Amino acid sequence: MKLLLKTKKEHPKDKTIIFSQFRGMMDLCEKPLRENNIEFVRYDGSMTAELRDQAVQTLKDDKDTNLILVSLKCGSLGLNLTCANRVIIVDFWWNVAVENQAIDRVHRFGQMKEVFVHRISINETVEQRILTLQKEKQELFNAALGEGGVKGLSRNRLGLNDLIQLFRGDQGGDESEEED
Repeated sequence: MKLLLKTKKEHPKDKTIIFSQFRGMMDLCEKPLRENNIEFVRYDGSMTAELRDQAVQTLKDDKDTNLILVSLKCGSLGLNLTCANRVIIVDFWWNVAVENQAIDRVHRFGQMKEVFVHRISINETVEQRILTLQKEKQELFNAALGEGGVKGLSRNRLGLNDLIQLFRGDQGGDESEEED
């Protein structure tokens, strides 16, 4: 909330997208937003297409509405939200590509402002371990690209060792490679 209030005070015309993969988390965000008089709209899969379109239009047109809560999976593709230049991710998806797609909603042709991205996490939680897993997967991807492309790189789901690391926080674990 401190980040949003600081943005509202220092950059009152900036618009923010908060991405969450859970509707329950979006529900939890609503109360403090209302208590702090932050005008917002919501965009998630439980809404009709018409209501989702209306939420996006409100964000674009209403000078008092500077925030939209967006479901990560529902809003990570196909939206053009260049009216916003601030992105906050409040819970993480193990596949960083999904988050990158979401962030790309503001990094589109027509963006006139600098874009700021914040990932909010708490130390020693599953979210922190997801961040570690994302970094490892990104390093693997980058290493594969450095060696002539992504040929043979087809890992697009979590393996057993990944799940153990997420929920136990094991940093060592079994060194053997796991087939998907």
